[in-house]
Amino acid sequence: MKIKKEKDLNSTDKSNTLKSMKNILFVSALLLSLLIGCAPQSINEVETTYEDGSPKTVRTYVEEDGEKILQHEKSYYKTGELKMEGAYQNNKRHGKWVSYYKDGSKWAEATYENGKEEGMKIVYYKNGKVYYQGRMNAGERTGTWTFYDVEGGRTTINYDKKND
Repeated sequence: MKIKKEKDLNSTDKSNTLKSMKNILFVSALLLSLLIGCAPQSINEVETTYEDGSPKTVRTYVEEDGEKILQHEKSYYKTGELKMEGAYQNNKRHGKWVSYYKDGSKWAEATYENGKEEGMKIVYYKNGKVYYQGRMNAGERTGTWTFYDVEGGRTTINYDKKND
């Protein structure tokens, strides 16, 4: 008889645990839906178009306190392929920006801070090999940059010593 009571107790514990888990899931789902509902909604706007009406530049905004805040930009080739994309902060380029050739391969990548290139910049040939690379500081080339010709030959320029 004692064993049966333990089984009944375990069964009751399992049932209570299951009810608690269901309640936690319900409350979590409710909170998530409230957060999503209260979060600023993204608005995509076609800023410029080609003659045929296809999008040339599309910007993404969020609306906060009745004000549109620029968040992201995408540019397209006339044929519709993605040409360039990147983020904004305080209406200035900020973060990683990437440019593409028409075939979708990467053309260039750079990082921006307050609208100026900052950090590594890499530009590629269409075949994916590096064309040149180096560091940017407040929009200016700095340090040693490496340039590659189509055969793989390498040339370097030290922009810190260029004006000496």
